[in-house]
Amino acid sequence: MTLKKSSRFKFIDRKKKQTAVIIPGWATDYRMFAQLEINYNYLLTTSLFLHDFDSKLMEACKEHNLTSVSLFGVSLGGFLASRFAALHPRRIEALIMVSIRQKYPAHEIEQVIKYVTKNKKAYLYKFYCQCFCDTRQMAWFKSNLLDGYLDAFETEYLLETLHYLKCASLDAAHMPSCAKIQIIHGERDRIAPIEEARQLAKNSAGADFICVKDAGHFPFLNNNFPVFIE
Repeated sequence: MTLKKSSRFKFIDRKKKQTAVIIPGWATDYRMFAQLEINYNYLLTTSLFLHDFDSKLMEACKEHNLTSVSLFGVSLGGFLASRFAALHPRRIEALIMVSIRQKYPAHEIEQVIKYVTKNKKAYLYKFYCQCFCDTRQMAWFKSNLLDGYLDAFETEYLLETLHYLKCASLDAAHMPSCAKIQIIHGERDRIAPIEEARQLAKNSAGADFICVKDAGHFPFLNNNFPVFIE
C-alpha cells in the first residue's frame, strides 16, 4: 500500500453490462478481491484515504465515462459506500454492503486502538485470524497476503480509520435512496454479528438480505457467494 495520501481507482473491463466500485474493509486492500467473481466490471479501490475518497471516486467515474455504478463495500467499505450513495443517489444502480454493522461500539474501537498502538502486527494477526472460519481460506490468506498486510498499513493510517469507524453508523431510517439495496453477510462472522445486519435489512425499505452459509467476515471468498447479485 502506498503512503501517498490520495485515493485511487483502477477500472477492469470484464465485458459486463454494469460496473461495481469495489471498496475494501479495515486493514485490507484490493488484493483481497483477487478471487472475487460477480457479474460486473470492476472499479477497484487501489488506494483508500478517507479525506478524498468521495471526490476521487467521482473523478474516476467521470474519467471512465461511468454515468452510473453499483457500490460493493465490505465492512468499513460499506460505510463509505453508503456515504457516497447518499451524496450521489442518481448515479447509483445498487448499494451492496457486505459484512457491515449498524455501528461499532465506541468502547470496542477504543480497545482496538490501544492494541494497535501497543503492537500493530500482533493485533493485526489476531484480527485476520478472527475473520476466517474456513481453514483453507485462512491458508490462502497466509500464503498470499498475510506478510504483506502486516507491513503494508502504517499505524497512523490504521488509527485514522479506526477513529472513523468509532463515529460511523448505518441507520435504516436514513439509508440512501438507491435503485436497490442488498446486505450480504457471512453466517459465522465473528467481527460483525449477523443479527445486526439482518435487522438493518429488515428495517430498511426494499433492502434484500443474503446470508452466506459457513462464511466469516470475508464471505466473498466462499464458493457459495452469489455471482448474480445486481
